[in-house]
Amino acid sequence: MIQPPSVQASKPTADFIAQYGWTRLNGIYTTGDIAKARAIFDEMFQPGAVQRSSSDSDHIINDIYRHRPELGRIIFNEKYFAGVRSLLGEDIVWLPECAIHRDRYAKWHKDTTEQEIGGITSHIEEPSPMLQVSTYLQDYSPEDGGGISVVPASHRKPDRFMDMYQFDILSRIKRKVARAMGQTVFQKIEKNKEFVDIPSKATDLAVFDIRTEHRASSPIKQPSLIKYSIFNTFGNNTKALKDYYGFMKQRPEPYYVYYKNYKAPDIIFEIAKENNVVVWD
Repeated sequence: MIQPPSVQASKPTADFIAQYGWTRLNGIYTTGDIAKARAIFDEMFQPGAVQRSSSDSDHIINDIYRHRPELGRIIFNEKYFAGVRSLLGEDIVWLPECAIHRDRYAKWHKDTTEQEIGGITSHIEEPSPMLQVSTYLQDYSPEDGGGISVVPASHRKPDRFMDMYQFDILSRIKRKVARAMGQTVFQKIEKNKEFVDIPSKATDLAVFDIRTEHRASSPIKQPSLIKYSIFNTFGNNTKALKDYYGFMKQRPEPYYVYYKNYKAPDIIFEIAKENNVVVWD
């Protein structure tokens, strides 16, 4: 088993993320950028501040760049795309996320599990990285959480979460017994300390391969700030990325129902053109 590297070992290079499935891009934003973005999101979550869609919730607002186009220039600056280019080269495809996530804490998962259950497996053999580039608008800390935790090198291993989506009686019994014995995938990851918390600052980007096991870095006390996060997927023009994109638009969760017919606003295409990036929307 490849042991998790220390957090100090993170290098924003293509080789590092190919081996470990994660990295951190430092100093992408100024503290002023973060303050502006947080102020906008604080305002947007106030009742009646924006026209909410049926796919929005107390924790997600979609179409943020149409609501507030100035956010595009804050989030997607030259350093952002220079960092992505350092990991992917020049052939970059962008699947833009249109949402802001507020105080959401996902459990351990891979982003490709459900498509693999559905028989889409091109991501298993694809060597090119498919990257989730994450903007966390607060510093990570062990007490407050606020970032992302990953299991290094898990993007190159079989999916351990497949059985958790089986709902027949025997599978349910097996999971119940595993929980009682402390042997679920979740429990093993935590007990064996297989993971690292990416030590991102609000001014950084936390980056991981979508095939990497990951969860939200959970707080151990009441966080000092509301947690805000934005995710954008980048990759090369590969069959695996096309399959992921196609499956994502078929998922039944409210956000993905919204995303099925989503058309990125002009500001996203302007930014993509300026940075020589192809947008799939």
